[in-house]
Amino acid sequence: MLKLALLLLAPFITISVADQTPENQQNPADGDDILVIGTKTIKEAVGDFIDTTVAGPKGGRNVGQYARFSAPICPKVFGFSQANDEAIEQRIRGVSLAADIRVGAEDCKPNVYVVVIDDGKSAITMLRKKHHRIFGALPIYKRDQLAESRGPVFSWKAIWTVSANGTSIHTSDGGSSLASGTGGGLSDDRFAASRTHVNSLIKQPVQEDMRASYLLLEKKALAGLTTLQIADYAAMHSLMETRADPDQDAAFFSILSLFKNKQAGRDIPDSISEWDLILLSALYSTPSDVRARMQRSAMQQKFIKEVEAAQDQ
Repeated sequence: MLKLALLLLAPFITISVADQTPENQQNPADGDDILVIGTKTIKEAVGDFIDTTVAGPKGGRNVGQYARFSAPICPKVFGFSQANDEAIEQRIRGVSLAADIRVGAEDCKPNVYVVVIDDGKSAITMLRKKHHRIFGALPIYKRDQLAESRGPVFSWKAIWTVSANGTSIHTSDGGSSLASGTGGGLSDDRFAASRTHVNSLIKQPVQEDMRASYLLLEKKALAGLTTLQIADYAAMHSLMETRADPDQDAAFFSILSLFKNKQAGRDIPDSISEWDLILLSALYSTPSDVRARMQRSAMQQKFIKEVEAAQDQ
């Protein structure tokens, strides 16, 4: 199904940036400094960075949960030269490993897709008409917003609400419940799961499992960028639900500021930052079966320990 969708995208895909492999193939963020902004305490700076970078969970911190991949990461890139496609895939794998995120074997089934396109609106319109199932349970109004986005980034994720042990939740009609991280109700799923899982004030009967991430990048926005920058942006944007997008301000040192800063003529990051990597690692190390407020607290505590350890070196 997905292969067909990518084939349908072919008219919108062309060779993009200059044919180059990622420069400076050092480990992600080698040479980066841990920084704390202004006069804020480490706790305040870390908390602000988390809230600025990670999208708020559906239902809020007291009800919702932060989503992440439970399966190993398996990136697939289309639209560059074959060498650059492969180089970006390997870089995404490297960033994942640097953040202690599991990575699939070379022949794994892809779940992180990065595609270069000429025009995002045309590509989204075509996919909605001819291959709408690729959007999963993404609500119609969210698909409309996606189609009307100014770009150059068009993205969505398939997120399933699953039981705490990772199995799908089955509804009364015999189907499996699918919920997008950007819309759709979860109350029935949580009620159904609560009847079959541990009764706890801390543990939750369900968790949010990111099954696939789709990232379409318009070719015109990639001019002047290195494949290293593109790969690092794709990794950070794809491995979590990010709050920052080209219409919002990310932390200036985060790779997520890449397109917004480029459009504004500001300095752009050369690669993923140390704080980006720590945040990814923190997200994927927190319990997946607790409420978002507890996940965030665990992320912040781990983050602060990493920052303080780096300052002591």
